[in-house]
Amino acid sequence: MGSYMSSIGSSVANTMVEKQKEAQAEMQEKMVKKQQENMIKGQERMKRMQIVTQVAIARERFWWFAGFDSLLTLGLVGATVKKKAHPAIIFPWLAITLVTGYQWDFAYGNKLDRINKIQQDIEKEDHWYVPIDEPSKEEKK
Repeated sequence: MGSYMSSIGSSVANTMVEKQKEAQAEMQEKMVKKQQENMIKGQERMKRMQIVTQVAIARERFWWFAGFDSLLTLGLVGATVKKKAHPAIIFPWLAITLVTGYQWDFAYGNKLDRINKIQQDIEKEDHWYVPIDEPSKEEKK
């Protein structure tokens, strides 16, 4: 009778150990999944912060370009009124104005949306030289 009780106890103990191992494996799997989700969220947040930083830099640069362009415009208008400016000086002014417009478009316009669309189009191309894996269904959730 003692050996029978001992075998039942051993069987119960083995069952408990197996269930505990299964529970640990399940818990570990959940932790790994949560950790991956947190990493993806963190990477997305870093990407967004980099974009925000670039936009902030572009806005600051725009105000510097706009100030310089305004002073240059006033100087050119003044020199033209006094007939001291050569007409060829308008070409550098046009270039600076073009750069200022480009900075405004990036800082306040919809240039980021256009860049994002171009990026998505490039990612879809078949001949793209760096393959980008599609996120798995688990990562999309």
